[in-house]
Amino acid sequence: MKRITLSQVTNFVMFMYILSLYLFTFRAEWTLVSNSLALVLMCLIWVEIIILQKKIVFNTFMFIYMLFIVVCIISVLYAIDPITSVTKVQTLILIYILMLSLINYMDSYEKVFYLMKCFVFSGFIASIYILINADFTILNRFGGELGNENAIGIIIGISSIFGLFYLLKNRNYWYLIIILTNLTVILLTGSRKALILVVISMATVLIFKENGNLKSKLKSILVSIVLIGIVIFVINNVAIFYEIIGRRMVSMFQFILGEGTSEGSINTRSDMIKWGWVWFKERPLFGYGIDNYKYLYGYINSEGDVYSHNNVIELMVGTGIVGTALFYIANIIVVKDLLKASKLTSKLLCYSFIAIIAGYIFMSVGLIYYYGKHISIILAVGSIIYRLSKTELKNS
Repeated sequence: MKRITLSQVTNFVMFMYILSLYLFTFRAEWTLVSNSLALVLMCLIWVEIIILQKKIVFNTFMFIYMLFIVVCIISVLYAIDPITSVTKVQTLILIYILMLSLINYMDSYEKVFYLMKCFVFSGFIASIYILINADFTILNRFGGELGNENAIGIIIGISSIFGLFYLLKNRNYWYLIIILTNLTVILLTGSRKALILVVISMATVLIFKENGNLKSKLKSILVSIVLIGIVIFVINNVAIFYEIIGRRMVSMFQFILGEGTSEGSINTRSDMIKWGWVWFKERPLFGYGIDNYKYLYGYINSEGDVYSHNNVIELMVGTGIVGTALFYIANIIVVKDLLKASKLTSKLLCYSFIAIIAGYIFMSVGLIYYYGKHISIILAVGSIIYRLSKTELKNS
């Protein structure tokens, strides 16, 4: 009988944890399951590190991100509601420990590829779950059974982008089924942010996936334009998609073009941004305490949402320009290292990570992600690809 290794056990727990992020992390009654799997995963990783006496990895990204968390900790001292800030700091610290564990575990491309597959198949399983439980007789946004529709749509988008990586890398067209299923569910969630994220990210991957000559680049651009055209046609001409997401996209573009919209959520979030900017200017350096935007907004609108729906505004109000700058510098460091790595190793791999991270940065105006587990994992793993590429070059 073949002996099961510690790495195999760790990989299995990793898959179960990533799957739990899709199925459980946005459902309060199941959060404990996901957190328990994270704890087991981290313990297994550090046991392996101790047994193999591996050198501890700590890169620039992790250092800058640590400084960001330090600013968040300091903000507790002057926060409007210190308990709320402490709770958020606890979340950030636990995610940081997970990130540190993963960058020390990911010592080969095989492990990176495996993690990406975990995202691909977990997102696909979540999509199937949503479709099985969907009531197609009611044209409401789907995915609520797993949590917030926007959040679910975005993380399924991550699965789709990594699925595109494997479709292009291996020419395995089974991944096309996964991508199409995921895209269908993303449309059914009615999430504008998820749709924009996945379309822009996929176009980025297609255009920059290889060096190529001008002809191949133009071909990739043409393919991207055609795909975007198909998406636009589908959401405007297929009744179920138009009712769920088409109308929402029209409202968004009307607002962007200055035509105004009657959609309450857009107007409310616009109001939140305006107020957030006012409060930021009052305390521009360090803000009012991490995760304390909700209390400021509660003073003027007790029935409003509890967060700003804008990552930049949320951080500027909570931690001022200092905390906001540190967070985005950490993001940019990862993107910069991935760009350097793309000259040494697979451009397809590097730009798959770049597309997701850049997509999140771009979508900061419409979502909060500074404590998001999915993107935190991707940032951490993305930060070690340049190191792996240099090691591979050195050993070749």
